[in-house]
Amino acid sequence: MFSFKNSINIPLDKRNLVLKSLPIKIRDQNLILDPLKAIFWEDQQILILSDIHFGKAGHFRKSGIPIPNNIHHDDIKNLRRLIRLYSPKRTIIVGDLFHSQLNQEWHDLRDFFLLEKDVDFILVKGNHDILDVQNYHPVLHCVDEFQLGPFYFTHEPRDFSPSLYNISGHIHPSISVNGKGRQNLRLSCFYFSENCAVLPSFGNFTGYYRISVKFGDLIYLIVDEQVIPYNSFMC
Repeated sequence: MFSFKNSINIPLDKRNLVLKSLPIKIRDQNLILDPLKAIFWEDQQILILSDIHFGKAGHFRKSGIPIPNNIHHDDIKNLRRLIRLYSPKRTIIVGDLFHSQLNQEWHDLRDFFLLEKDVDFILVKGNHDILDVQNYHPVLHCVDEFQLGPFYFTHEPRDFSPSLYNISGHIHPSISVNGKGRQNLRLSCFYFSENCAVLPSFGNFTGYYRISVKFGDLIYLIVDEQVIPYNSFMC
């Protein structure tokens, strides 16, 4: 089911970990795991990400909590970096693009999409994508789910069909790693099981959920702007 390039059994050198991005193959499709918490699907020239939660800072400020808006500016910068790096024909966001009701931060995000007119943006709507549909047009195509090739894109994980591989978000997966001196790190990660994958949350202002790893699952940690197979990190 899985095959890897520069992946499993890489010895960990703390001074020079592994390549910043990590190529893997799922269902005979070439994917690049990027440390900016996105996947680039090489065969289709598609960028895939999840859970930006743009507008969350403004949502908190309305409640009197002073959250700086430059948190979301960094998210836009990272998305722009990915688009410049991979030149995707299409970008699929598997849910929770915008966190709340309409606010000024939505207009900032909309301006970004309008500038990236060469990219076709698809939003697979998540539980936080509650804006009226007319707000998304013409910058985004909104769908409840999306299927292309062997992949089926949804916001929440759905292990429903062995013939299709599910790619989703929603969970904000992370792993706790214990170090010397009772040190503990919570690290964002890509999670792959036999029939589904869960992307890390792209946004900087999101929480993390510690996942339980089963036998056969594959975990790729994001450490110091690099993607590292979990078993290599433990070496």
